[in-house]
Amino acid sequence: MKKLFNLYATGWSLKRIAKTFNAERVLPPQAQKGMVGRSWCPTAIRQILRNPRYTGKLIWNMTKKVRDPRTGRRVKRALPQPEWLTADAPHLRIISDELFEAVQERFRDVNEKYARKTGRSGLANGLRGNEYIFSSFLKCASLGANLVLVSGRGRMGYDRYGCPQNFYRGTCGNQVRVRRDQLEAQLIQGLQDEVLKMEVIDEIVKCMVEALQDERSASSTETEQLRRRKGTIESERNNLIDTIAGGFNNEIVKVAILEREKEIDEINLKLDMAEGKACLPDLKQLRNFAISKLPDLRDILGKPDNVPAFRHMLENRVGVIQMEPAEDDGTAC
Repeated sequence: MKKLFNLYATGWSLKRIAKTFNAERVLPPQAQKGMVGRSWCPTAIRQILRNPRYTGKLIWNMTKKVRDPRTGRRVKRALPQPEWLTADAPHLRIISDELFEAVQERFRDVNEKYARKTGRSGLANGLRGNEYIFSSFLKCASLGANLVLVSGRGRMGYDRYGCPQNFYRGTCGNQVRVRRDQLEAQLIQGLQDEVLKMEVIDEIVKCMVEALQDERSASSTETEQLRRRKGTIESERNNLIDTIAGGFNNEIVKVAILEREKEIDEINLKLDMAEGKACLPDLKQLRNFAISKLPDLRDILGKPDNVPAFRHMLENRVGVIQMEPAEDDGTAC
């Protein structure tokens, strides 16, 4: 463990340490949850290097779980340092305070150097945490790991998918890297080619018409009730008008007339809306509308609000997409 701190303090990257330890078959403290084998990864090394217990100090109550109002899930939130609880544990010390502080200083230097200052959205700025259209559907053909974005928008200017077991741990031989924009464009084009088949469009239009017919049928009863109610209210209003014409000019009667006229206007608005729904659009217009929208499938699906719904649809229809090196040039296939 002391070697790990020394390597990072002297300039080794987390990824280089992970790959070196895995190549030397150095066992990590414990197997990662959900993993079959035991291997080092940069995130686990980062947690170790930030843990003050290796200097003989125990700290707890650093975080608490709260419910995220956007997702409803319970997530960890950092507590201010005055609320932390600490205790000395000399028997746990394996490194000096100076070495631990040197490691923390390097973390600060790296963070300052690669934090968002240039406006570029590289991996250091959180790309790995974003939800993309095909996340969790892309698998490494060698070990079956979910593909992740292993490089951000650096000098090459592109996000690239790759096997995390290869990139971060060095425990997989699949070195394929694929640009996210090209991969998504290719996969969506394949989906779009299927969707744009005329028989598929005709089926979509048919379902749309059937849905509109069902809605029209359901609203016909409500429309008839509105018409009957309108007739009743109009009769009441006319009787009240006749009362005033007969010489009974009372403020209460005038208010009653205004209330009924207001209700008649509201009913007329509802009837106009119902009549609009009752008019079924032309089938040719529906088909042309569907065709005009489907070429923009990538832009539509790429919007953050649409990604969850599209991913839910893919779960039932696509399954797993595997990436493996091609036989000739080592690119993905």
